[in-house]
Amino acid sequence: MMMRTGKSKLIFGLALILSGALSGCSTVSRQDPCEVVINAINQEDWPALRKLAKPGMRANDYITMWENSARAGQDVRVGKLLTVELNSELLDLTCIKYSFALSNKDGTANPHLLQIWVRQEGKRNELVDFGNFGW
Repeated sequence: MMMRTGKSKLIFGLALILSGALSGCSTVSRQDPCEVVINAINQEDWPALRKLAKPGMRANDYITMWENSARAGQDVRVGKLLTVELNSELLDLTCIKYSFALSNKDGTANPHLLQIWVRQEGKRNELVDFGNFGW
């Protein structure tokens, strides 16, 4: 019986190590950039959005705008995907531009869109910029 317990612990330990290695493959850098941005906006996770925005991105201004709007009770939520533009140009880079509907937290329509630019680097997708656009 002791032998089985020892083997069980060994197998359990190996399973934990293997599951940890596998879950390490699904890091934030491998997640879909659109999903990460949308989830952060919908959860009003401004620090997470700020970590995504690099210096010089227009996203920095929009994060501040969304944060201030949320404080004023006018927060937005990201809705459905409306369009995908495959050969969009941004900062002299060829990107995929995703446009999502926005609505106000109270359910009323918002005239703006969330646009997210993503550049494909082989199998990896790199976030180029994101923001609030349209009138």
